[in-house]
Amino acid sequence: MTVATATSLVPLPSWQNVLTAGDPVVIFHQTDQLPQPIPGKPEPVLILLDRQQTTWNDNSYFAVDADGKVELGWFAEAPIAKILGQVLLVMRPKKILDENNLREPWQMDD
Repeated sequence: MTVATATSLVPLPSWQNVLTAGDPVVIFHQTDQLPQPIPGKPEPVLILLDRQQTTWNDNSYFAVDADGKVELGWFAEAPIAKILGQVLLVMRPKKILDENNLREPWQMDD
């Protein structure tokens, strides 16, 4: 793959909900600002949104425009704020238990 501009790329798994997204976009969000915060030290997570899915349903989380800010949430009723997209995936960085292990090629498969 060739990218003409300086940018960051993140590989995503080819799960069904990722492959069927109509207009996917990725944003980064902090774990302590999620609708269900993840315990521990706040860290960035990758959130995949489908901007094509803007019709509310009570089985999904959505990103909405909250006075110019992106807010994530589950809504029991259709939100008043504009729906920006349906949340498809929340992915956190891979945890590496021993950073020094990466420097030793013979230990990488342990």
